[in-house]
Amino acid sequence: MLYLLDANTLIDAKRDYYPIDRIPEFWDWLVFQGKEGNIKIPIEIYEEFKDKEDSEGNKDSLAIWAEQEEVRKALLLDEEAEQDLVARITYGGMSRTLLMMNL
Repeated sequence: MLYLLDANTLIDAKRDYYPIDRIPEFWDWLVFQGKEGNIKIPIEIYEEFKDKEDSEGNKDSLAIWAEQEEVRKALLLDEEAEQDLVARITYGGMSRTLLMMNL
């Protein structure tokens, strides 16, 4: 089964539970799980945190971690989104038919 991570999953983990500099094992585990094909991040979600800056204008530690080639290759979902479907779900909500299709 493939799990797609939301930006807040990583943002909250970095901020509240697993700071990158203190618990690198968690972040290594994410990369491992990505390489195994268990978790991925859609590009649209990745873009939510890849350029974040801290209060001093420095690149956020999550953004620095995410821009590493190994991390990008392991975690980015290698699939194009169907823009029409994304727009319909974003603006109209997910229909019962789509839910039954496991989208």
